[in-house]
Amino acid sequence: MFKKPSVLYAVIAAAALSVGLLDYLLGRQPEHVYFLFHGFSLVHGHHSLFGVLGNYLPSFVHVYAFILLTAAVAGFSKTRLIRICATWFAIAFLFEVAQHPALSPIIAVAVPAWFMGIPILDNTAAYFLNGTFDILDLLSIALGTIAAYFTVGLTRNRADTRSLSKLSHRVWRNLALGGITLFGMLTIIGSGGGSSAPDTTPPTVSTTYPANAATGVFVDGSIRITFSERMDPATVNPSTFTLEDNVNHAPVLATVDYGGDTVTFTPTNPLLPSLAYTATITTAAKDLAGNALAADHSWSFTTETDAWSATSTTGAPTGRAKPTAVWTGSKMIVWGGQGNSGVTNTGGLYDPSTPDSWLLTTITNAPTPRSDHTAVWTGSKMIVWGGQGNSGVTNTGGLYDPALDTWSPTTTSGAPVARIEHTAVWTGTKMIVWGGDTVSTGLTNSGGQYDPSTPDNWLPMTAINAPTPRLGHTAVWTGTKMIVWGGWDGLSYLSNGAAYDPVGNSWQAIAAPPAGFFGRAYHTAVWTGTEMIIWGGFTNNGVTDTGAAYNPVTDSWRLISTSGAPTPRLNHTAVWTGPTGISMVVWGGQDGMSTLLSDGGRYDPVTDSWKTTDLTNNLPTGRFDHTAVWTGSEMIVWGGFTNTGVTNTGGRYTP
Repeated sequence: MFKKPSVLYAVIAAAALSVGLLDYLLGRQPEHVYFLFHGFSLVHGHHSLFGVLGNYLPSFVHVYAFILLTAAVAGFSKTRLIRICATWFAIAFLFEVAQHPALSPIIAVAVPAWFMGIPILDNTAAYFLNGTFDILDLLSIALGTIAAYFTVGLTRNRADTRSLSKLSHRVWRNLALGGITLFGMLTIIGSGGGSSAPDTTPPTVSTTYPANAATGVFVDGSIRITFSERMDPATVNPSTFTLEDNVNHAPVLATVDYGGDTVTFTPTNPLLPSLAYTATITTAAKDLAGNALAADHSWSFTTETDAWSATSTTGAPTGRAKPTAVWTGSKMIVWGGQGNSGVTNTGGLYDPSTPDSWLLTTITNAPTPRSDHTAVWTGSKMIVWGGQGNSGVTNTGGLYDPALDTWSPTTTSGAPVARIEHTAVWTGTKMIVWGGDTVSTGLTNSGGQYDPSTPDNWLPMTAINAPTPRLGHTAVWTGTKMIVWGGWDGLSYLSNGAAYDPVGNSWQAIAAPPAGFFGRAYHTAVWTGTEMIIWGGFTNNGVTDTGAAYNPVTDSWRLISTSGAPTPRLNHTAVWTGPTGISMVVWGGQDGMSTLLSDGGRYDPVTDSWKTTDLTNNLPTGRFDHTAVWTGSEMIVWGGFTNTGVTNTGGRYTP
């Protein structure tokens, strides 16, 4: 039977793997092995069959068995055997080292998201995060490699280098080797996180989706719970999870999709709009070790309203396009822009409370009339800066105090060169302006930091490693850095950007977006708290409806879905509905044929899905170069170019 060494190797490998499997069945804690579930262990206790050796036996057995299997298929010349041993040692070594606390979080984040949809692969991140790095496991791997080498070296027929079952044909042999390698890696992942002390720690709820107090939740969406560890599927079900509305307390029927440490509940029927719901996971939910939640966990959210109402025009500023707008916490301030009679330095405060009303801003000491300027809100004042005035571009600005209805000028000492179509963000203490068109000398990649404290001053901003000059780009503030992206450089639409650190006064390039994601200008960008989402705009191939999300922590991009997205457009607006909302709301703009648009969409980055905004009641007329602000509960759009000229109308949209 064993005249051919290859057959003997396969038998020895199968026997070794059987011993390893027996160790898991009789000794391992079920919560540490992917294919075992609580209550499945045949013998209770920690490694009762093999004692302390049970901690390290799997590491030895795995590398030993798969070296033999590979040798059986590939053939076993001395040189080839050394390569086989080195390869499997490296694979097992890297999987063990990757469980080290210093490396496991980094590697877990890099695991592709699509792994979660594939059995065993969905355990990959948990394998690294929950695994226990042990130097003795590395020793076991080395001993297994050495043992396999000598097993083949002592038993092989030196005259016979043929592989198992005459698998000498290159294609079939390579397929077999690929299968063995894949199976070997999957068994590593499926072995869980390695041995540790018995688990007596109750699981906890890490995150929920929607989050507590979330608003604008899609009625046809799902509810997700992420736990601190893998849960027993038998205990996480519609009986231990309840969802009911807060008015009638009617229970919601749902189906359950269990994957790793995340459980998704999908209501059988859509939820009702504009209604608060409460979700609860009870203490009957347990982890794979049988530990229950310490207490019931409940959270509430409110479903979408998806409705428009008009803004008042009584007392409103005159119609205009390209004004700026900021939200103060209770009012929207609009200022400047291009009116029927030219640029203006007038503005107004809009109070959306009932009844909605306008108050005009004073023009005493106001900055000179302009458009294509920027504005930020400091928490107490609005700062406007730059833009195109009646006498050309300017580097002047002003601070408006809505509580006193007064203006004061920004200093021009040390100010950046005059410009239009630049960007500005507020850091919490300073305004950063960057890029744009100086008109006289062309596009620029310069900027400045403006500190409005007394005395106000401008701080220099380095151009070292800064992005190339551009206009029509976007900028977001992440809480620590400003990220600029895209724009037009006079020749093409750009697909690059950089992050600026105002503390260190330094720039760092960000990763390029995925291939096929075109550079663009006159697009929109929002910051979600974790990602910058780019959408729409004008590309070298025309107007687009594509978008992508950039994560600065991982310096990586992901394309966002176009299914259900609004039609291609530019010069539109976008707001992020956080911190309680869940979506980016896009509205208005113009398409490639200069048609003015009065529709939009809501994008949920967690589910990567779009929904169309309401198209029926109180919908504002189509427009572009308008403004939009998020109030905490609704989006207010105002002004812009319409088919009949500039307008002073607007709308309030509640997601």
